[in-house]
Amino acid sequence: VTGIAEMEPVDLPLQPGLLDGMTVQIAMMHALLSGHTPSHFLMVDKTKIKDYIYTEEGTATIQTAIGPRRTILYRSSRPGSEDGTWFWCAPDMRFLPVKVERRNGKKVAWSMTLESATLGDHD
Repeated sequence: VTGIAEMEPVDLPLQPGLLDGMTVQIAMMHALLSGHTPSHFLMVDKTKIKDYIYTEEGTATIQTAIGPRRTILYRSSRPGSEDGTWFWCAPDMRFLPVKVERRNGKKVAWSMTLESATLGDHD
């Protein structure tokens, strides 16, 4: 992995299963669609490779701009950290995260909720 992240040079060795911030979300959805619960992913985070643990945290119905969605809640965090990112994934939408929230301890740093989505046909 080579490039520049936030004005810092990046030169990291590739490893099996190594993902970036966007493909880790796709890998999580793919695992769930395949009937597996994701447990961890290796991710390039700016200039470092980090291991993120994924845990199922329960279920919730989330209100979105396209109506209420039943979701399964997953938390992504570093081992031993109280910080993390929570993903509310809708099984009826191929586990698309309809809400994502980053928390630093108990404080919400940022939150996103789905505004619209178009899902194509699939086998």
